Amino acid sequence: MGSPLAVRKNRRLRRTLLPPIAGAAVAILFGSGCGGGMDETVATTPESAAAHQIWSAARPRLEMEVERDGVWAARLPLGEDAARGPAVRLVADSLGVPAEERVWIGEVGEGREVPIAPYPDQPGYFNVEPVAVEFSGADGSARRTVIDPLVRAKGDGVLEFRYSAAEVRRGVFPAVGREFLLCDADANGLYEWADLLVIDQNGDGLFDGNRNSVERYSLDEPFLLGAHAYRIASVEPDGSAVRWVDSDVRPEPRVPLLTGDAAPDFELNDLRGAPVRFSEARRGRPVLLSYWASW
Repeated sequence: MGSPLAVRKNRRLRRTLLPPIAGAAVAILFGSGCGGGMDETVATTPESAAAHQIWSAARPRLEMEVERDGVWAARLPLGEDAARGPAVRLVADSLGVPAEERVWIGEVGEGREVPIAPYPDQPGYFNVEPVAVEFSGADGSARRTVIDPLVRAKGDGVLEFRYSAAEVRRGVFPAVGREFLLCDADANGLYEWADLLVIDQNGDGLFDGNRNSVERYSLDEPFLLGAHAYRIASVEPDGSAVRWVDSDVRPEPRVPLLTGDAAPDFELNDLRGAPVRFSEARRGRPVLLSYWASW
C-alpha cells in the first residue's frame, strides 16, 4: 500500500453542525430556498477511496489502553452515539508493541479477526486490512461502514489505532454531466455537513480532494457548475443519495492554482501593520515568497 505517511493523510477536522440524526431514514437538510429550477435526487454507488486523492485531518487517532493483561482496546466512535461504538482489541506487550499480527473487532479470540502486518520501511507502523464494521443507529437499526485502519506502536507505552473511510460514494449530476464524490471525512459512518463533496469540475476524470483544491467542498457549501449555482439540499445518512437544487447564494468563481499559473494577487500587513499588496510589491519582477512566523 505504500508509505502510511503518504497514503493515509486524508481526514479533515470535524465540525458538529447538526444534532444527532433521529433515525436511519432521516436525511440531513441543508439551508432553505432555491433558485427555482433544479430539484433532483441523485443515487450514488460505493467504491474504494484508495484510487482518489482526498485529504482530511479528521481521521480518528485513538489511543488504545490496557484493558487487561496483554490486551489493549479502544472504542470506535461510529454513528450518532460514539460511546456505543464497537471496540477494537489487540494483544501487545507492556510497551504497546503488537505481539500478534491480528486485531479483533470485538472480543479477542471471539470477535472478528483482521490481519495486520508491519510496514517494512516504517518501523512502528502496522497496516490493517480494510474491514466492514457494524454499529447501531440512534433508532437501534444496524448500520455498516468500511474503515481503512493503521496501527502505530511508538514503543513507549503509547499505542494508536488510526483509521479513515475506506470507501467513497460516486455519482453524477445528470443535467450537467459532472461526476462527484462524497467522502465521510471523519469516518464515523454518517454523511454530515462537515463531510466532503469533490466535483470533477474540469471533466478530466480525476477527483482532487486535497485541502486547497478548487474541486473540494463541504456538503453545505454552494458550488458553481458552468454559469449556474447549486447546493446539496439533503443527503441520506449512508450517502446512498443526494438531493441537489438551485442555490440562492452564488459563490465566487474558483480559480485553479497549478504549477506554472500566475500567482493570485493578495494583501497582507507587514510587521509594522502596514498593508502590502503583492502586485505592487513585485512590480513585474520574480518574487520568492518565504512563509514564516514571528512568534
